Amino acid sequence: LGFAQFKRLVLSQDFVKTRVFLKFLFNEESLNKWLKEGWLTLYEPHYVQSELIDEVMKFEPAVRGLVEELERRQAMGEAKRAAEAEAAAALAAGRGGTGQHTVPEPFNLTQPRPRLVPEPMQTVDISHTKGDGGADFKATKWVKREGPTKDQLELDRKKEENRLE
Repeated sequence: LGFAQFKRLVLSQDFVKTRVFLKFLFNEESLNKWLKEGWLTLYEPHYVQSELIDEVMKFEPAVRGLVEELERRQAMGEAKRAAEAEAAAALAAGRGGTGQHTVPEPFNLTQPRPRLVPEPMQTVDISHTKGDGGADFKATKWVKREGPTKDQLELDRKKEENRLE
């Protein structure tokens, strides 16, 4: 993993957490005080000093610049959040914005929906008549039913039973 890829990885993470981690990891005092003790339980002292601590400290100047960039990005993010909070507070206080605020309206959950009126059914009178000029059927009549249909009455009854259960 080269330093360019390491930098891309670090910049893709949370600025505050990675800044604290990098300050700890690339600090010579923390390497010698905290990490060296654990490494000495696993590796020989010469290997720890020459291969681990010295190799990590080679990247310390480059990491210092990376930490400064993380601090700048963190400061910009804090300034942006502060500006957004100030704008929201000003808008809530009536300063700024268009002055048009959303007024919440309560829900009207208890009002029932209107029922559909059943469509008139077409009935055909198929009585056969003789001698009316060859017509086999009488004219179609439209009959408008009064009240709900049998299906609607049965559905209402079942709904009422379900409510009572």
